[in-house]
Amino acid sequence: MALHTGQCDVALICYGSNQGSGFGKLKSMAETPLYEAPYEPRYPISSYALAAARHMHQYGTTREDLAHIAVAARQWAQLNPLAHTRDPLSIGQVLASRLVSDPLSVLDCCLVTDGGGALVLVRSERARDFPKPPVYVLGTAAATWHRQIGSMPDLTVTAAAESGPRAFAMAGLAPKDVDVLGLYDAFTINTLLFLEDLGFLRQGRRWRFRAQRAHRTGGRFCRSIPMAAVCRAVTLACTACSC
Repeated sequence: MALHTGQCDVALICYGSNQGSGFGKLKSMAETPLYEAPYEPRYPISSYALAAARHMHQYGTTREDLAHIAVAARQWAQLNPLAHTRDPLSIGQVLASRLVSDPLSVLDCCLVTDGGGALVLVRSERARDFPKPPVYVLGTAAATWHRQIGSMPDLTVTAAAESGPRAFAMAGLAPKDVDVLGLYDAFTINTLLFLEDLGFLRQGRRWRFRAQRAHRTGGRFCRSIPMAAVCRAVTLACTACSC
């Protein structure tokens, strides 16, 4: 907004986290989720496991469907020299990996590490002086529907179902126009939910996604490598910043 209104010409957006090395050390008390705390869930994975279990119940989604997403993330990681995990991964290995919160296994979960990221935003007239072609922001949107997973009206629908169409409308584009897609994939179920909510998949039609392998290297579109948190690691908001 500051750029749009002319209050500044350049904005630096940066973030860093040491949640990997700082795990287990003293930190401020997080907000207690009033209606979930009595059940002592394992945050944050239990929340996403709940969403995955509901998607499986409602649409017949399987652990194998989610395993395909983990394998795709690993394929992209193998192309990224900065990825933390680059060894080949098979569907069988994902299915045989240790369950952390049913139905999600350890290979359905992102890595946690230290790191940081930054974006430089400038006004469009300033960008014309750059030595390399700039990337223009055509549309943006944000939406928040709930604070905790227990407040979601539908465990299989995220707020991306609202923010996505608004961003596409602002940009004058549609999902069919997208060549490279950066999805936040803290857990494999995130990828599936966001693909549905953003209009790349019809809800519950995961079989078509798996059959077409659209998300793998050489597929219809690709998740940008920095967003593959399942293999590259996640530092809270930094995964989004590094896109």
